Amino acid sequence: LHAAYAHDGEPLPWVGKRSLVRDGQRRTVALIEVTSVTVCPFPSVGADYARLEGAGDGSLAYWRAVHLEYLQAECARIGLPWRDDVDVVLETFRLVQALPAP
Repeated sequence: LHAAYAHDGEPLPWVGKRSLVRDGQRRTVALIEVTSVTVCPFPSVGADYARLEGAGDGSLAYWRAVHLEYLQAECARIGLPWRDDVDVVLETFRLVQALPAP
C-alpha cells in the first residue's frame, strides 16, 4: 500500500537498494537488489506482474485475492478508507547472492 510508506515514515524502495532476505526462522538466506519500482492503482496490476511474483498458482486472480485482503487490512491499520483504486507499490528485484545455510 503506497500510503502506508508515508504513514510509517518509510521511504519507497529505490532501484539499486540492496536488502537481506530472511527465512521463517529469521536466518539470512540471500542478498537482493531492487531492479524496478512502480506505483499504480491496484486494478492496473497485470497478469505479468502476478506471474512474476509467483505466489500461489501464479494467476492474476490469486494475486488479487490475497493482496486485496492484505491491502484492506493495511488501510484499516492506517485509518484510510478502502477504495478499489488505492495505489500499490510494485517492486522487482534480482538475486545478488544466495547465502549458505548457517
